[in-house]
Amino acid sequence: MPYRAIFFDMDGTLTDLSTHQVPDSAIQALHEAHARGVKIFLATGRPPQMLLPITKTMPFDGHLTANGQFCYNDKEVIYRNAIPEADKEALVELLKTYDLPLLFETENELYFTKIDEQVQRAQKLLNFPLFPVRAPANCLSQNLFMLMLFGDESVDTLVTQAMPACKSVRWIDIFTDVIPANGGKEVGINAMLDYYGISLAETIAFGDAQNDIGMLSHVGLGIAMGSATPEAKAAADYITDAPEANGIYNALKKFEII
Repeated sequence: MPYRAIFFDMDGTLTDLSTHQVPDSAIQALHEAHARGVKIFLATGRPPQMLLPITKTMPFDGHLTANGQFCYNDKEVIYRNAIPEADKEALVELLKTYDLPLLFETENELYFTKIDEQVQRAQKLLNFPLFPVRAPANCLSQNLFMLMLFGDESVDTLVTQAMPACKSVRWIDIFTDVIPANGGKEVGINAMLDYYGISLAETIAFGDAQNDIGMLSHVGLGIAMGSATPEAKAAADYITDAPEANGIYNALKKFEII
């Protein structure tokens, strides 16, 4: 069956984490696939405010941001899945007692509860800006799609127990993503496929970390990068090379997409 849509994670998949750049071979591969009529999508934990200028050279037909909770193309918003009001209120109450470092990803703004050593470690790894520090209660007046919670797994339970309609999707050991329990990149993929009239069997996804496991096991063909975590590799159908070793290009060549 020919593949009609490809979903790409960003950090550690399209980009090399050591340089934060997309290899020229990957950019070339995306353009070649798109020229053959394949739809190209970004599926990332990042919010829209953290995508440019990295993505401006690639021909994306749509963006699945905040791990699939906010999806759009150049015409309209296709899918929103916000954290429920009760969970937001519970989080605000929790943070009156526990001084946790969090990044709030809302529809209108990004802000931290605090900037500490854990935040700075993640900032260096992913090369994102240090956004302003604001009161957690700012989220009560707007859609909140995701939280980045900085720290080890001991903080996951504390937050998710207070937010029963949410789940933790850990990316690496220094931070996790907190999203609605009914969400994930695979849910955003379903919304995009419904919009474009493409079947799940006609899809490919590339990823490298735990927050990619859902989509790697969901699509027609899941491809993990050579530098992916063991868990992501186990969820994939095929393992390609690392980003800097032309992993995207090599895999699309192997499966005759380009």
